[in-house]
Amino acid sequence: MGRTVLAVRVTKAIVSTSTKTTHYELAITDCKTQALLTTRKRHRDFKQLLQAVARALQVGHACASVCPWFYMDLQQKMPRPHFLDLFAHGRAIASRIAAFQDVLDTILMFISHPKAMACPRAADAVPKAFYDFLFADLDGADRLSSSLSSSSASSWGSSNSVTDGVICALCSRFLDDHGLYEQSACLTTLSCGHVFHDDCIVAALNVHLLCPCCVTP
Repeated sequence: MGRTVLAVRVTKAIVSTSTKTTHYELAITDCKTQALLTTRKRHRDFKQLLQAVARALQVGHACASVCPWFYMDLQQKMPRPHFLDLFAHGRAIASRIAAFQDVLDTILMFISHPKAMACPRAADAVPKAFYDFLFADLDGADRLSSSLSSSSASSWGSSNSVTDGVICALCSRFLDDHGLYEQSACLTTLSCGHVFHDDCIVAALNVHLLCPCCVTP
């Protein structure tokens, strides 16, 4: 995969009042179509992701690529259990949201890193482990992950979980607040219908006078 075709954001935490279980909501956006899927993960799901990445990398293999440094970095960024978690403490949850976002960003950066593609484990096994993590609980996961991993331009199809135009494809931030901790911003809608933050699209159009989502990669 030569370029990142996904934006994945940890948007909020949902705490069960009865069990105190915390789920973290992820917004998964196709950067080309701006289609959006949402799913929820627990801390244990992120730990299982780390284990899946370790298996995919076959940690310890002789590698001239960036695999060893990537896995060490990922381990350091994974949040550790904290006694405040037992009480769903707001500060602990906010810290975990930031840490999980860092983990996801690190994986996406690694997947799109040119040097990582020199290692077959990084080129194939790690993206598969990541997409399995993202789409395991969603309908049509096989079709979606296959489409995304090959940078397909085909539609994601219809789904009750999909909402167009919620996230700016240029910066991966929400286009409006939706109660997700981001203030509304000035928006620009192009003739094709794609919507961006004003500052994002102005910078992009200064480079290329075409919609970033419509231009052929």
